[in-house]
Amino acid sequence: MNNFISFNFNSWKPVAQIKHNTKIKKLAEYVMDKYGEPTVIGIQEFITGGGKYLDALVDVFDGKYYVVTPPSFDYRSHKRSLVTVTLLNKSLVERYEVIDIGSCLPNRTAYVKAYIGGEPWFIMNCYMVQTANFAGKADWYISQRQEQKNDLWSEIMSELTSQKDARMVALGDFQESSDSSHIKALGEMGYKEVTAGFPTVHDNFFDEKNIDHILLSKKAWDDFNPVGFALDGNVIDEISDHSLLVIMPA
Repeated sequence: MNNFISFNFNSWKPVAQIKHNTKIKKLAEYVMDKYGEPTVIGIQEFITGGGKYLDALVDVFDGKYYVVTPPSFDYRSHKRSLVTVTLLNKSLVERYEVIDIGSCLPNRTAYVKAYIGGEPWFIMNCYMVQTANFAGKADWYISQRQEQKNDLWSEIMSELTSQKDARMVALGDFQESSDSSHIKALGEMGYKEVTAGFPTVHDNFFDEKNIDHILLSKKAWDDFNPVGFALDGNVIDEISDHSLLVIMPA
């Protein structure tokens, strides 16, 4: 078992005015150089370009990873839509199954059952609906976004509740801090995180900046046995406005 990483790629952020392929390459080079070959890399806010940027992910990681997208989302037609993408290390993941819970917003939850060391691990990669900044938005848009956020949280909480006794890892940008009602409720179920309270994003409008999380169920925590973490801000302003979130096993 190697590291688990979560990272909001923020495809629309014009950092350093570099091309998208260059950002993808920089991310891969940085991760491989500093963190080796993680077991799981969960990426949020990734634009697929109709598939060409997913192909770029395969290439820059030297074909060592399965690149998994949500099954209900047509990323080829929706070339400019942002999507969650999960990378699974081929040398550590024997096989995987894609799970579909995308009835609300299918591009925002990439969910798999991956077999690692012969044991099933559930990996849920999430990008929650952002409702922190509605500057200049119409009332109908605000209402719709708030409804979407509530619906997506309902889907996610239902699944995390049903799988709380399994090896479940929920990672991603949840748009809420560790003291929010949802994250607190997960804690009461037995989910743990090593980065609670640490700021993960650098921007001008989030009051609660601890919005990226890696949450492990009790069984996942015991088996992964995290002994360290990194809140790596070295990529801020070069690739994204989010830090890399990394947990390391024993």
